[in-house]
Amino acid sequence: MKLNSTSIITKNCLDNNVAVVGVHEDNGLGELVVACVVRKDQNLTAEDVIRFCLYKLTDYKVPAHVWFRDELPMNANGKILKRELSRQARELLDHKRHLGGF
Repeated sequence: MKLNSTSIITKNCLDNNVAVVGVHEDNGLGELVVACVVRKDQNLTAEDVIRFCLYKLTDYKVPAHVWFRDELPMNANGKILKRELSRQARELLDHKRHLGGF
């Protein structure tokens, strides 16, 4: 069974709605992994998610960032719109870089 970041985080760590997207880096080094989480437990932290992933996943699958959201963008059938989510994550990371928070 192939393990992916989304299924590991959802089934073993969170009991939340989760999507994991890649955000292309302009420096040519590939993609950053971003976990987008609609959390049920407000005490859950990004460090909790990353720590759990470090234990369960290979290094390249561990999210570099965890983004807590109120909801995930979905189509009419309830499927997560990953391209839209990836675009939004990219905008958020660009904004953080601009402010010096990344």
